[in-house]
Amino acid sequence: MVKEFQFESQTTYTFLEELGRGGMGIVYLAERNSGGVIDYVVLKTLKSLTKEDEDALRQEASLAALLRHENIVKTYGLEAIPLSGLPHTFLKSLGALSYIRDEEEERGGLRRLNFKRMRSGKEGTTLLKSNKDEKNLLLIAMDYIDGTNLRSLHYEHLYQSLLLPVLMSAFIISRIARALAYAHHYLIHRDISPENILLNTQGICKLSDFGIAVASHQQPDYWAGKLSYMAPEQIYDQPIDERIDIFSLGSLAYQLLTGIPLVEMPQDVSFEEQIKAVKQQINDGFVPPAMVRSDIPEELSQIVMKMIQPVPQRRYQRGNEIANDLEKKYLYAKGYGPTNNSLATYLNIFENRFASYNEGQLEQLSFLKNDKGETQIKRTLQLSDYLETGLKLLDKRRNSEVYKRLKATAHLRQVQAMNREERLAYLKVKYLDNVIESFPVTNALTIGLSENMDVCLNDKAIAPHHCTLHRSGQNLVLKAAQRDAQMNINGVAMQERELKDGDKIKIASYFLFFINQKPSEWQPGHRFSLDHDVDMATECLQAKDFLVTFTPQPEAFTRLARLADYMLSTTDLNELKLGIIPTALVESVQLLQGEANNESFQLHVMRRPIYLIFNCVNVSERGYCAFLQTFKKHREHLAQELEQKEKKGLEKESGDVELFNEDHRTGKTGKIPVVTGKDPLADMDIGEDFDPSKLAAELIVHSFDRIELHKEKREVELVVYI
Repeated sequence: MVKEFQFESQTTYTFLEELGRGGMGIVYLAERNSGGVIDYVVLKTLKSLTKEDEDALRQEASLAALLRHENIVKTYGLEAIPLSGLPHTFLKSLGALSYIRDEEEERGGLRRLNFKRMRSGKEGTTLLKSNKDEKNLLLIAMDYIDGTNLRSLHYEHLYQSLLLPVLMSAFIISRIARALAYAHHYLIHRDISPENILLNTQGICKLSDFGIAVASHQQPDYWAGKLSYMAPEQIYDQPIDERIDIFSLGSLAYQLLTGIPLVEMPQDVSFEEQIKAVKQQINDGFVPPAMVRSDIPEELSQIVMKMIQPVPQRRYQRGNEIANDLEKKYLYAKGYGPTNNSLATYLNIFENRFASYNEGQLEQLSFLKNDKGETQIKRTLQLSDYLETGLKLLDKRRNSEVYKRLKATAHLRQVQAMNREERLAYLKVKYLDNVIESFPVTNALTIGLSENMDVCLNDKAIAPHHCTLHRSGQNLVLKAAQRDAQMNINGVAMQERELKDGDKIKIASYFLFFINQKPSEWQPGHRFSLDHDVDMATECLQAKDFLVTFTPQPEAFTRLARLADYMLSTTDLNELKLGIIPTALVESVQLLQGEANNESFQLHVMRRPIYLIFNCVNVSERGYCAFLQTFKKHREHLAQELEQKEKKGLEKESGDVELFNEDHRTGKTGKIPVVTGKDPLADMDIGEDFDPSKLAAELIVHSFDRIELHKEKREVELVVYI
């Protein structure tokens, strides 16, 4: 038996950049190398190097390291650097009073580390081994969270004249309430504020920064926290317990839901005057959120009001009580509601400024449907949503950002113009989980088995003319062409229905979606030809959007594959995906070119934080039909293959590529996150009756996460999620 066996760690750290700093601490991004295994962590230290501050940092690390919860940032422990080994500029920066981040970077979208690029272009300062005999700089090592914090997210919404959707706000509060329920077994956080709530790119909420936390049994002898979120017992210097965190979380919930801070901090006055003003607002009482805005339901308002009760005994006593009430009375009262995945989907759409979203994403957010049955993703910030008491409260909070955003009439006109943004109606046919054809609805669309139909669906259970989607005034109505024509809309069989954004239609073996969206806007900044050898490493990798033209010839195909390889080389895709995507892109172009071997082919490339699109434009009608027919011809085979993979319950170690698949329990579509494995086409039996188009279809379907065909423009989008 091994007992009390110790060994020395071989971990080294390399400082990469400063992420930010507050009044006391500084946070750095660092690369951690543990025996050749690379990871990224956050290192936090203090500006001051006094004995008292070191003791405080040790207490924070000791308390935070106890916590192991999905919704709490993981703390690993303390590290130390000998001061003698630190650069002079680094030591000088420790005492700096402030850290001002570039405005564009501060207002940017979700932060996403590109690990391959970080490793290839790494420049930093390596953390040296500590020396016990000399003065050391202490640092807390914590998980790095890719994403954003709640403060940045809230203020970016205000900047765009929006508020977080009510359900999303309530979901975030419920997750942090669960984190507090767990953390309160060990400590009191004392600094619940939007800066200390992180949201990662997978939609998981994380509570962070336990710098002023105290053990649950302690009564601190110093004042700490942010005055605007403090509980009354903190303000009045009374004994505290876990319920102060509940009040602070309620204050945060109030701000997210109404846009208005629970208490307003007067500016240009002394600290004593600020405390006096906060006490007065507490004594005046708080207006229930449901009386502030018309879109806040009463049951949610009551939960928030119980969180911010000034008297601790009338407040929620435990975080679990909050989460339970939020989930049972509001979030999942209809049997479904937001999840980590749906929050991640919303963050992706918001990051793209709602410019585009697809039917799969809309389905993930189906719980945001309003009373009219429309999926209302945007929650606009406009005076008409504030009730009389809400308008009076706004008048009292004139220093708040929400008041400033609503004040100017010119800004209100911008909001109204934004609300009138052009969105066109589309009907989308899902041939496979990741193969969709898009049809704009201008006047009417006929749907059926006959090739004369606008939308031709090849299934013997479908009538030659099955149904028609037509306009009725401002509305679009789907109507069966005959009595025995079966249609199922959102799980209900019917003969006629006015369609709403996000409606899901099932006709025989086909799924169709109705969605209103902005037309694609392509504005390539760079244009070049693949008919001549070019330095793609510099021209392409630096460009965000660009147009490539080429004549479909072997030399151009080689350069096209090399271009795709360049574009993907800095992503975090697994080696299998990196190996097959360039080949699949060339195969797609060859199918789309048809017999036009001498006509120039155009390819728009658009790179975004979460996806890369190869958009084949101005495709010939013959090429478009040939490409689509490839999937129609082998649809049954490809669907069976995907279904078999789903039945096997593929997990990461099962060794297959990432696929789009639908969870039949939830009806939601998402990627199976598989990282490594063998080529899915390697075991194909190539016999005498082998059809090469089947191999092409499988290669393309396995390579791209989404393939969308636009019939009216004869364009094909090949999307890779990176």
